[in-house]
Amino acid sequence: MTIETKPPGGQPESVIVRTVLALYREMERLARDEVMTLAQYRLLVFLLRGPRRTAELAVAALVRKPSITPIVANLEKQGWVTRNADPKDQRAANIRITEAGRKAMAEFEKHLENELVALLGRDVVTQANAGLAPLHRAHTEAREASFLRWAAHRLGKPELAHSGKKDIDT
Repeated sequence: MTIETKPPGGQPESVIVRTVLALYREMERLARDEVMTLAQYRLLVFLLRGPRRTAELAVAALVRKPSITPIVANLEKQGWVTRNADPKDQRAANIRITEAGRKAMAEFEKHLENELVALLGRDVVTQANAGLAPLHRAHTEAREASFLRWAAHRLGKPELAHSGKKDIDT
């Protein structure tokens, strides 16, 4: 199978945009009948980096804090996360992924990957994985930098914005 790198009438850069959007729609379709949703999956991926407060999860999910509460409650009900009081601020809770959450996430990923292999073929998926690795790293670094800027502003600690620190002490 040959992958077209320049769509008719489009710029080469638009291939990535069109492909990401098309694959996201495919992921939504595939996840529709699964126990885990894509929104839950995204939060679990974020929690792999360590426990986070609800506000941090809302930033990661690009939603307002009230919208994240039911998602976290459902994750907790499934046994995929735990909610523990923050020892530094009893009003806040730290959300942590559980082993059951890691297992469910791995199963969900495997299901989606198997479906993509069935749709596109193993060779295409293998090539795409290799080709997307640098993009994934760059995106992850950019999102972490954005998160640090948000945390620095929110906590009034401007030094965090350029610290590269992964765990934020409040």
